[in-house]
Amino acid sequence: LRDQGIHGFNGALVGCAAAVLSDSISVSDAWLIAVLVVIGGGLTTVMIELWRRRFHRRGDPPALTLPFCLTTWGLVVLVSPRIPDSIETVQAAASISSLQALALGLPHSFGQVFLCSDLASGWLVLLAVAVASPIAAALGACGALIGMITALANGTDPAAVAQGLWGYNGVLVAIALGGIFYAPGRRTLAIALIGAALASLLQALQERWMGNLPPLTMSFVVTTWVMQHLA
Repeated sequence: LRDQGIHGFNGALVGCAAAVLSDSISVSDAWLIAVLVVIGGGLTTVMIELWRRRFHRRGDPPALTLPFCLTTWGLVVLVSPRIPDSIETVQAAASISSLQALALGLPHSFGQVFLCSDLASGWLVLLAVAVASPIAAALGACGALIGMITALANGTDPAAVAQGLWGYNGVLVAIALGGIFYAPGRRTLAIALIGAALASLLQALQERWMGNLPPLTMSFVVTTWVMQHLA
């Protein structure tokens, strides 16, 4: 499990989130966040082990990025009095069309999986996924597009879509359902794309219910559980 990164990827995501937080605060507060990341990274491993011991039968829901979400929300709550914005913010952007939002949002969606808002970072992540698995890259791209189209249909700001904030959950859902938990095929592709749309809808509900807390990848977690149960 360690060799495959199962005990590390949630901690890595917590570190990425903390890096975004550290950009907004003083150096002294950044040291505090660094300490919290060390504790939080270890806590994600404890969560995964407890989850694995409780849910170990075939068909049980996987932990996925749930430890990352819970740990990062705790981190945000601890430091939020000093931070005016949430982790996921929409930068000022000129008015863009829906097609432009989709074109820019596709690479950004891959980067936002690791909370990277830079366009070059998004292309590098997409390239890395393609090197590891062209099928996963194609599934992720389809999932991002479906998630973004769903968001635009619900009246979401195209600027937020262009920055990948409404596509990264679709990336994760499509890859998980279309090529990891199930063998790739027409049926699993349909499940993956339906899941990507559902993840976008759940993210919209999250933003209404959770206030200033960022949605992170919780809609990916819940959607994957739901679609696995239905499948």
